[in-house]
Amino acid sequence: RIPPRDIPHLNPAPLAVARAVGDAFADADRIEGTAEGAARRFGSRTAVVVALDLDARAHERLAHLRADELLARILDADEDDVDPATVRTVRDALHSPRSATEVMSYIGSITASRISSTWNLT
Repeated sequence: RIPPRDIPHLNPAPLAVARAVGDAFADADRIEGTAEGAARRFGSRTAVVVALDLDARAHERLAHLRADELLARILDADEDDVDPATVRTVRDALHSPRSATEVMSYIGSITASRISSTWNLT
């Protein structure tokens, strides 16, 4: 399960994938018409494979990490000559620092594992 405090820091793609899986199981349960629930019916020998594309805002994260180098290039100066406070301001404006939770949300196998555990798939 995903801790609620971590949700604002996650890449939205895995959350959309998890919601789509939940909707698919709910639809399958309605189609089959059983009261047992889709997770129970699909709970054995079910593989979960997840492929995630790169986040559309990945360039902001890269610029956040390389702000000193990019500012030096824009200002036609050495990296050592760029004011550290300016670098921090630019970094903060581009993207907040990444948390471990956010980084982990980009790994497809973590998303697959969360789906497997949420719906008891093995």
